[in-house]
Amino acid sequence: MIFIQIVFLSCATNVSIRREHPPLVDMREMETITVIPLEWKNNGVYNYFAKDFTKILISSIKRSKYFKFIEPENLKNIDSSNYWKFVDVYLDCEIVSVSIDSETEEIKDGEKIKKYTTVTATANIVYKYVSAEDDRIINSFNKTFEASERFDDSKWTTALKVAALLLTGQTSSKRLVLRALKNISSEINKEINSYTTIENRIILQSTNKDPVFKEAEKLVKKGKYNDALILYKMLYEEKGSSVACYNMALLLQANGKIIEALELLQDLDEKISKTNIESPIFLIEEIERIQSVIDELIILEDYKEK
Repeated sequence: MIFIQIVFLSCATNVSIRREHPPLVDMREMETITVIPLEWKNNGVYNYFAKDFTKILISSIKRSKYFKFIEPENLKNIDSSNYWKFVDVYLDCEIVSVSIDSETEEIKDGEKIKKYTTVTATANIVYKYVSAEDDRIINSFNKTFEASERFDDSKWTTALKVAALLLTGQTSSKRLVLRALKNISSEINKEINSYTTIENRIILQSTNKDPVFKEAEKLVKKGKYNDALILYKMLYEEKGSSVACYNMALLLQANGKIIEALELLQDLDEKISKTNIESPIFLIEEIERIQSVIDELIILEDYKEK
């Protein structure tokens, strides 16, 4: 088998691989879910935001495609030890802190100096997914969210009011804080729904001057993965190129052929081991990465069968 030196060039060629992930919080055994309204408990000074934040949480949880949503009213005046009679899991949330800060900057506009103030609302949130059957905390999170608004010099007085009157019922203050709190929606979406990411993986380049490598790389740049795959396969089968083999595995993954990619790299790793040469780290890491992807797909399939 021919082993070819690997080099990474500054103008790297990427392969885009679409990954579908299972929900971040593993609740495969659960079927129903709800939210415990914040207004049901004493939030101290943050009671001002309780009802609106509850609406944000409920709206986020209702988007789940794997769980049936149970209206919180079904649990009202029910002891938490009996929640299991109505729901499998519930989201319990708390507003830990809310603050508003302002920062002023001066920008020269011709002969004039303009003053701008950026007001930022910051909200620290703690929340947890709890199994109603045994009060087991399935997962918990402590997260901070922000939202900003920029004012010019003519609105400087308004900006000061927003910063100073955080919890006094001012509309501008509440709106900015709620904008920060709404950022929790995207987090919850990934925790209770499957989600997709795009990974850019780098095609390996070889010092071998075989023009077929260059042609295959051009095809990858054009997004013609199937055509490039044919060329890399030829290089691997005819010349034993480990570079071509690795690139084949990337392209197979881009085409959704995860198992084939894993088998290909495991075969390469085995061939290298038989020569008493240590497999390159990039090969081992890619094998481990694909194995983790397969594990996630198994979990995802469990969700889809619910």
